Amino acid sequence: MSNEVKVTVTGNAGSDPVIRRSGSGNEWTTFSVASTRRIRDTNGEFYDGPTIWFQVKAWGHAAVNISKSVKKGQPVMVAGRLEVDEWGDEARRRTSLVINADSVGPNLMKGRAEFQRVIPADEPPGASGSEQRATAASGWGGLARGVPDSDAWAAMTGRDAAARPDGAGEAVEEAAALADAAAEVMAGPDGAAVPGSGDDDGGEG
Repeated sequence: MSNEVKVTVTGNAGSDPVIRRSGSGNEWTTFSVASTRRIRDTNGEFYDGPTIWFQVKAWGHAAVNISKSVKKGQPVMVAGRLEVDEWGDEARRRTSLVINADSVGPNLMKGRAEFQRVIPADEPPGASGSEQRATAASGWGGLARGVPDSDAWAAMTGRDAAARPDGAGEAVEEAAALADAAAEVMAGPDGAAVPGSGDDDGGEG
C-alpha cells in the first residue's frame, strides 16, 4: 500500500520473544525493542538521548525462528511496517509503536553471529524462488527440507557432493572421473563401439 510507513530500527531486545498460537493454530510472536539515540554535544562528547520503545510482531516460520534466536538484551535490527496501536478510553488513551516485521537479525556492528538456514518442512518444492536462487548461487545442490545447514550435505549426491568444504567429497569426484574415462574408452575415438565391449552385434563370439 502506498501509505505504508516502512522503518528500520536498531536497538536492544527488551524482552524474550514468546510464541503464541491463535485459535486457528497460526503461530506468532512479539518482543520489545528499545532504541536509544546517541547524541553529540557541542564539545564533541556523546550522551544517550531519549529511548523509544517498539513492539515487534512476526508470524509463521519467522515467529519460530525469532523465538529460537533472539534473547533479551541482544542488539538487533528490525525492518518492517510501522503502525500505532491505541487502546483505553478517552481519559486514559495509550499508544504503542508496533513494527510488523519483514526481517529481524542481530546487529553485527555490536558482535558476531553464525547463520543457520532452515527450509520449512511443509514448504513444497519450487514454492519459493529464493530457495532456487540460493541453490544456483551455492552450486551445492541446495538444502534438505526441514533440516539446518549443518545437515545439508546429506541432501547432496554426485558431483554436488564433491564441493563439500570438509574434503569428504573428493572420493565422489574421483569415482565420477573414472566413470567418464571408462565411458570414453568403451565408445572409441570416433564414438563407435569398441570390439569386444559388448555393444556391437556383429563381433565374433
